[in-house]
Amino acid sequence: MTNKVLEKIEFKQTDEFENIQIEKFGDRYKQYRDDWEKASQLELETDFPLYIMLEQTYKCNLRCPSCIQGYQDIAKEYNTNTSVMSMELYTKIIEEAKDNNLASLSMHVNDEPLLVKNIEDRIRLASEANIMDIIMTTNGVLLNKKKAHKIIEAGVTHLLFSLDSADKETYDKVRPGGDFETVVKNIEYTNSLRNNMFPILRASFVKSSLNEHQVDYFQEYFHNKVDYVDIQTFGAYKNLNNNLKPTDSKYNEGNILSCSMPYTRLIIRANGDVLPCCSFYGYDLVVGNVHKNSIKEIWNNKIMKKLRKDFKNRDYSIGKCAECMKNLAL
Repeated sequence: MTNKVLEKIEFKQTDEFENIQIEKFGDRYKQYRDDWEKASQLELETDFPLYIMLEQTYKCNLRCPSCIQGYQDIAKEYNTNTSVMSMELYTKIIEEAKDNNLASLSMHVNDEPLLVKNIEDRIRLASEANIMDIIMTTNGVLLNKKKAHKIIEAGVTHLLFSLDSADKETYDKVRPGGDFETVVKNIEYTNSLRNNMFPILRASFVKSSLNEHQVDYFQEYFHNKVDYVDIQTFGAYKNLNNNLKPTDSKYNEGNILSCSMPYTRLIIRANGDVLPCCSFYGYDLVVGNVHKNSIKEIWNNKIMKKLRKDFKNRDYSIGKCAECMKNLAL
């Protein structure tokens, strides 16, 4: 197997969407897409992250076995004790993002962003700051008609639905606490609201032992409901869910997959802590805090530079990186 770069968030665009963005933003958008491709291949180091992910609340309404939120005894160790990122901090982040021409922003990390009551106001601020891609992943359970209208009108460009199943029986195993039929209806309704391809819709599927029999069916089922389907790599977390590894896979021994996250993004938590990746293992590696330093200073600090240098050499000795890489299922 050839070496591949791991990119856990895929910014897939349709031609129509790309053309609209190019018409709106011109060469700036073309440069962003080119920079993203080079940074994803560890070929470009930028002076400001291309992508910032915001964990505005460390909460979720589901308890999925593939996620840290499914193991509350472990999850509570990483609680920021900040219910929701303050508007003061959020605004501070957006202002710096605007000053540095941030290309893309996500309203989620490992949380459910629809639990942030004024999420549409936050999306609107990002849109007004001229951020080109505004991305939100959701389990879709809380996305009612009123909320769908609000977030689309606010300017979200990508709405990514995490389902991991194409029928109720399997869904109840992989997404305990959710409602499959409700989520499908919410996707279909959201699709009906769109204008000029906004937002791009994705249905994602983390392949595990619970749902591996549905890979083809999932793609077929959601083919006409979304713009694209993403089959994602499963990663075990601290030996809590090794049993979920797909039966036809093996772990990433020898680092067949490499990681590009320190080249493309930063994660900012509700208390201002900054992480270099969106993996659950990233919680163990705080690289700064935006209450103390600017995003740009953190992006260019010694530990981030070392991470990028080490990752280019397939050296994952910092923090929990080696454990994370080893536990990816190929």
